[in-house]
Amino acid sequence: MRHVLTRQQLYDMIWERAVSKVAPEFGISDPARLVIPDIALPAREETRAPDWPTFVGHDWLSSAEAARPLSDRVACVDYSVAKGGPLMAYRYSGEATLTAENVVAL
Repeated sequence: MRHVLTRQQLYDMIWERAVSKVAPEFGISDPARLVIPDIALPAREETRAPDWPTFVGHDWLSSAEAARPLSDRVACVDYSVAKGGPLMAYRYSGEATLTAENVVAL
C-alpha cells in the first residue's frame, strides 16, 4: 500500500514518535531510508545571534565543521553520533568567545 503524506505530516509523525516506530508502519525496515520529500518550506524569520555562549545538538555536520564552534558564541556538541560519528563536547570555562581549542571528541 502506498502512503502519501505532506512533508509537515511526516515531520509531525516523527516528532510525536521515534522514526524507528514510524518506519515499520510504512513497511520500511531501515529507518534511515525514511525520506522526507524535497519540497519548499515557507521562509522562517531570521534568528538573532545569541549574546552569550550557546550550545546546540542534533545537527548533521561534517567532522571539520564539528571540530570548531559554529560561531564565536555557538558550538554544536552532538553533530552525528547517531550515524557513528563521535560525540562532541566543549570544555567551557566561562569564556565569552568560544574557541576550537576547547572542542573535544568523545
